[in-house]
Amino acid sequence: MKHSSQNTFNRLAVILSSCIMALTVILTQTVALKSTAEQLDVTSIASAQLESPLATHAEEVTVSAQKRTVYASNPLQALTETPNDIQALKQAAQKKSDKEQKDGTITEKQYGKKEANASVGSVYIKNNTSTQKNIDFQALLNMGADLKVTDKTKPTVLIFHTHTTESYEMLDRGWYAQDYVTRSKSSDRNMVRIGMEIAEQLKEAGYSVIHDQEIHDLKYTGAYAHSRVNVEKYLKQYPSIQVVLDIHRDAIEQANGVRIKPTAEILGKKAAQMMIITGCQEGKIKNFPNWKYN
Repeated sequence: MKHSSQNTFNRLAVILSSCIMALTVILTQTVALKSTAEQLDVTSIASAQLESPLATHAEEVTVSAQKRTVYASNPLQALTETPNDIQALKQAAQKKSDKEQKDGTITEKQYGKKEANASVGSVYIKNNTSTQKNIDFQALLNMGADLKVTDKTKPTVLIFHTHTTESYEMLDRGWYAQDYVTRSKSSDRNMVRIGMEIAEQLKEAGYSVIHDQEIHDLKYTGAYAHSRVNVEKYLKQYPSIQVVLDIHRDAIEQANGVRIKPTAEILGKKAAQMMIITGCQEGKIKNFPNWKYN
């Protein structure tokens, strides 16, 4: 996303505010699956599944070769492979599964046109703003991204995780145990692991990436202020950065205790749907000149 030097953090597309627009897109190398987004309660507990996270590497990130699956030259095959370290976590979880109590239900759902109030092709949009109701999304998307990387040796993308400790159910099952801990400081199972995968894919595409792995939510309140410090530091240190991504794990729990797992199918395998949340200029949010471009 574009950013300017002043009031930088208010221009990040990851800002959660009263004027959030939520866009959900399922992205693969060649597939765009229809999906949508909701404005979600980020304090509820997740029932998400870490089956085949996106692949990444960033500056300051190393992943043991012994832990990683060595993928074939066909990039589509990588989308359906489960990395070795994640497979090991699943096997360990399976051994404990018989001793866990079934306290609630997990239901799979693919969000789509029904939940959206706007769409462009296979992109379904839920516009949660109060005043920005006449946005021409088609025209905005037709503008294209003005991202021109002239020197791929310089960092172009910054990845960070405000809610770093968000983690995942390891097993694909239709129930959850109430005492299952959905937060972890361990980088092999929390959002840092997802960031590693995203960074690795970008690196393989020839881009230089900064991946901030610091835990920002040891105290949930104030996590955004904590991550803001690092974001501003990196943007000042690396003015070549054009895209800033705050990667989260979603959490959807209904009033009756049923947890929703947004799921799509890619190349015959289950995958989590992906939601893009972008902020806008509305209400108390001022001086946000690039929000439409984002």
